[in-house]
Amino acid sequence: MLSVPNSANEITFEWLKVVIEDCFKGCRLIDMDVDTSIGDLGYLGSICRTNLSYQERGSWPDSVII
Repeated sequence: MLSVPNSANEITFEWLKVVIEDCFKGCRLIDMDVDTSIGDLGYLGSICRTNLSYQERGSWPDSVII
């Protein structure tokens, strides 16, 4: 089982590729961009938006919140 990153700087392309491609069969993740401007939400923790790029266009998400 994959461990979940504790912070935005622990999110790696390799980790996200496994997670996304497992959740959305048939997609091929080729790039990501972590946007940390959402920041720290106090007791809810820190979150970030991760923008995603795929080899081919499909019905997969353009971004995810982690």
